[in-house]
Amino acid sequence: LTPSELPPLSSHIPPEPLTVGQSFGSLKPAEGRSKATWLITTDENSEFLKINKDQFLTIKTKFEQAEYQEKCSLVCSCGEYKAWSKQIIDELLHLIEWIDYPQNTIIASEGFRCPFIGYLKIGECHVLRKVDVVKLEQNGTKSRQLRQVVMGKITAPDSFGE
Repeated sequence: LTPSELPPLSSHIPPEPLTVGQSFGSLKPAEGRSKATWLITTDENSEFLKINKDQFLTIKTKFEQAEYQEKCSLVCSCGEYKAWSKQIIDELLHLIEWIDYPQNTIIASEGFRCPFIGYLKIGECHVLRKVDVVKLEQNGTKSRQLRQVVMGKITAPDSFGE
C-alpha cells in the first residue's frame, strides 16, 4: 500500500511508535482497540522478526504443556497433595507461577502470615529463628545480641506457608 491508498488517520487516536524489542500482533483480538489498526514503517530501514501465528501457537502450547507437567510433578511429589483429586490439583496448578529468589532473600518471617504457599523446586532454604544471646566480652562485661540460628532446612519438593 502506498500512503495515498491508506484511509485517513483518525485524529482521535494518537500514533503509538514501536521501538526495538517491542512487538505487535496477537493470537486473539486486543480489547479496546479498533480492528482498523495500521502498522506503518516510518524509518527507511525497518527490520522485523516474523513468526507464523499457527507455528507460534504450536510452540506456545508445547511450552505450556511442559510447564504444566513440571508443576504437576512438583505438587504431586509433596505428600500432602497425594490424596487430592485430579480436578483440584488441576485448579491448583493453574494458580502456580515460578519465582526465582536471589541467595539470602527472606521469603517469610516469623510472626507474620506468609502471603503465599511456596513449593521448593530446586535449591535449599534455611528455617531461621532469632535468638537473644548473652555474650561475655574479653573485659568481663556481658552484652546481648540477636543471632539467627538454623532450626531446619527445606529442600525440594517441600512446601511452606500452609
